[in-house]
Amino acid sequence: MNANVKKVLAEIIRFGIIGVLATFVDWGIFRILSRYLGVYYILSSIISFSVSVIFNYLFSRAWVFHVTEKQNLVREFVLFMITSIIGLGINTLVLWLCVEWLFVQLTFLSVIPGDILELLGKAAATFVVMIWNYLIRKFLVFKKPA
Repeated sequence: MNANVKKVLAEIIRFGIIGVLATFVDWGIFRILSRYLGVYYILSSIISFSVSVIFNYLFSRAWVFHVTEKQNLVREFVLFMITSIIGLGINTLVLWLCVEWLFVQLTFLSVIPGDILELLGKAAATFVVMIWNYLIRKFLVFKKPA
């Protein structure tokens, strides 16, 4: 395996580790808010996603993509936030589509409690947004100068 492939694979593994940790942050806050504090599941998702984005930015910058330059920090953070807000839109749309449409259409799922269906929808949304996040961060937000 050549050095470039190894480098990309190591980056993807680091991205995955941070993604898993950010997912724990996201899901933990989502579950606490929606299940134990009674916050509407969409609002819970927006809050939990937002906290996980800040966590993700800090660790993606330092550990995943090894960014050390400080000159474009404001631009980079704004770009990260804008692409994360787009990711939040994708996340919310996929969650809503799963809970309010797909799971309603799949009538055999009616035996599964609603909060479990919400978690299944959240899993689908997380997977879709994970792919979006890696690609947009690697090729736009933390793009190395040519």
